[in-house]
Amino acid sequence: MVDVVKQRHGIVRAGLGVLVVVVLGCSVVGGRLLYVWWQRPSTEWVPLPPGIEEGETLNLGPGIRPACTNYGYLEYRAARVENREWVVGVKWVRTDGGAGEERELRLGESVYLEGLGTITLTEVMPGPICMFPWEEGPRNGYVEAIFNLELEPGIVLL
Repeated sequence: MVDVVKQRHGIVRAGLGVLVVVVLGCSVVGGRLLYVWWQRPSTEWVPLPPGIEEGETLNLGPGIRPACTNYGYLEYRAARVENREWVVGVKWVRTDGGAGEERELRLGESVYLEGLGTITLTEVMPGPICMFPWEEGPRNGYVEAIFNLELEPGIVLL
């Protein structure tokens, strides 16, 4: 009789152990899903704002060479999420002796860069969502940015 009771207690303990492991695993995965959902903005594309004409399309990102013109080049700096909005940094480097500048744009925002023209951040293409720390891949944290560029007169993309 004592052996039967010990055997039942062992089965109950094993079942509880499996249950604890399953609950912890689900909470970790569910917590990660909730975190990713909350941190990653749902909007990744916007139309051109009123008053901005469609111009050249520029794709910039890590590993993509800067957009070169006859007066300088525009390079990607970094992308991040701030207040559930995408923010992308760019650097305009002038090769004609003029002053360059660094700017940060939010999705749908336009800025004028002297010696280049008006750029508008229209789309971001983030890498895939990685659920687990061991899923690090070449595109983890990679965000490609797509800009509309209205060139100043006399500026030519090379």
